[in-house]
Amino acid sequence: MTVPEKSASYRPDVDGLRAVAVLAVIVYHFNAAWLPGGFTGVDIFFVISGYFIIGIIMRELRDGKFSLVEFWERRVRRIAPAMIVVLGGVTVASYYVLLIPNDFVNFGHSLMAQSVSVSNWWFMRESGYFAAPVDSVPLLHTWTLSVEEQFYILFPLLALFIYPYTKSKFRLLMIGITMVSFLYSVMLVNVSPSNQFSIPLVPHLWGSASNGSAGFYFIASRFWELLLGGSIAVYAIHVSSRWLSELLAFGGLGAIAAGFLYITNTTPFPGILALLPVLGTAALIVGNTHHSTIMRKALSFPVLVYIGLISYSLYLWHWPLLVLSRYQLNSQTTLSTQDQVLLLIAIFVLSALTYHFVENPIRKKRFLANRDHLFLVALTGIALLFAAGFVISAGKGYPSRVPLEARNIALTMGEINPRQAECFTRSLIGVPNDKPCLLGMQDPANIDYVLWGDCHANIDIPAFDEFGRRTNRTGIFFGSSACPPFLTEKPLTKDPRCIDELKKFAAYMQAHPTAELFIASEWERAYKYTNYTEGSNNFSPLAPLMHETLSKLPKETKITILLRTQTFPETTFHDMFFRLARGEKLPMSMPRHIWESSLESFHAGIREVAPHFPNVRVLNPSDTFCRGDFCYIADDNGFYYADASHLSEYGVMQNILPLLLAADSSSR
Repeated sequence: MTVPEKSASYRPDVDGLRAVAVLAVIVYHFNAAWLPGGFTGVDIFFVISGYFIIGIIMRELRDGKFSLVEFWERRVRRIAPAMIVVLGGVTVASYYVLLIPNDFVNFGHSLMAQSVSVSNWWFMRESGYFAAPVDSVPLLHTWTLSVEEQFYILFPLLALFIYPYTKSKFRLLMIGITMVSFLYSVMLVNVSPSNQFSIPLVPHLWGSASNGSAGFYFIASRFWELLLGGSIAVYAIHVSSRWLSELLAFGGLGAIAAGFLYITNTTPFPGILALLPVLGTAALIVGNTHHSTIMRKALSFPVLVYIGLISYSLYLWHWPLLVLSRYQLNSQTTLSTQDQVLLLIAIFVLSALTYHFVENPIRKKRFLANRDHLFLVALTGIALLFAAGFVISAGKGYPSRVPLEARNIALTMGEINPRQAECFTRSLIGVPNDKPCLLGMQDPANIDYVLWGDCHANIDIPAFDEFGRRTNRTGIFFGSSACPPFLTEKPLTKDPRCIDELKKFAAYMQAHPTAELFIASEWERAYKYTNYTEGSNNFSPLAPLMHETLSKLPKETKITILLRTQTFPETTFHDMFFRLARGEKLPMSMPRHIWESSLESFHAGIREVAPHFPNVRVLNPSDTFCRGDFCYIADDNGFYYADASHLSEYGVMQNILPLLLAADSSSR
């Protein structure tokens, strides 16, 4: 989102609409339950930006006065100064708020991405299974800035080079592109959201992004929102009837309100439902253009107008301050009423100061009036931000900031399989030019064992890699995120990636029945495909799935099933980190009877079925985590967990590898 455009046709009601949009976003971020669809305020901003920016460009093109350099100068004056100040301040604050090193590294990456206007791409790539919780990502909101900045590059160039040859048809061309972009958004979000996103010839840029995440972050699926706003300006749509204007304005507000109240963060979006905030905003703008409607008067209320004027700074400041406050107070969902009030005051004070002492003076050329000086300062500031992000990333989040007592946790949190990008993104066997994920000695002509499973199997790859090297064997990995390792007549999931991986695994095992098979999974996720009732301790419904799966595997295949590792509530280790950082002494163990009893219900189905198959054995990771009457989550040299569910690389090597080696030794 950007700051207001002021001109001879300045409209205070649009600033009031900006206020509604930014307040909705802030309310949603403070507590989504208060306004479930408040995040659609971003879509309102996109329409408003398109309305003003495209309108200005097209008027200047029509009058023969358009200058690309002058356009970008105006954009830089409005966007860069406040952004540089806020991002610089947030960078310093993130250092001293004591972001856990892994989170600080991710901050550095996102800072670099926003510095070159591609943070929407970055967050699209990072929105997969192992993505950091949003409450640890201070710059997540900058994706909208990148979308608009990319738009400010693409549309002026499009207009500059195409308009002279299509003057009479350029407006129709805009409508055509708007429709194509909207349909593309619908295809990504409403038709095939779970499919892996890809664009021919440039697949590596998108990582493991799904169509759903691409629909949300990618400019091609958001372009229509800006273009629709621009089309209103270009076509100079107006309504002569006063009553029709009132109806449009009220209808537009109603559509926006419906989006705020009925769209949620689980709703496929933007897609079809984005029509509510987008068309609602368009209706309000059109309805209020030539008549002083009731809604125009309400939106022109001075307090709303002022909030609209500082809306850009409000948007920039509110999210990182909220994230860092929650992070420091270890409140992942909400803050106390007192903390929220104090935080809101801080957000508004900082935003007002940024508007009056940074935005306005530079926009009105009281500072940096010379264009060359402006560009030099802006480029220098952006380069410094990029450099800061690079230094943070290269320094691995500067663990030296962390008190020694908490450093073991800090160094392992977020540390998972280093071969994840190579192996978990996909191991496709039989596809031309595809490199399988080989383990151990990595001899493709002699595959001795297979690792199969979900994200927990992926986490175990370092142990299975070392296991192969120590036993002079080669392994291969099959697995996909949130894809339980079951072979059933009817697929358990509609995820095409999971279905494809299961087919390739099954075909491979039939062709290589003598390869030893290891199955690792979280197992709990598998129960959603059974008649298991949430909250019940009866997990035996897993047994039929396990029996069917083992029956479909070759009878001569030696199979080892790894039981589940212990998991914890989401905030456990974050809380432990800060308590240790404050000097508290915390036990790194749990009584064995509690540890094992909490896991036993998950293992019931496996233990019920395994004895019926002579080629199947079961390994329990608790055998290495537990010693005597206690089970441990760390030792003197490191922490076993990367997050509440997944083991760190250190934890895998200290617990899963010894389990494998001991089992191999006993079977010889």
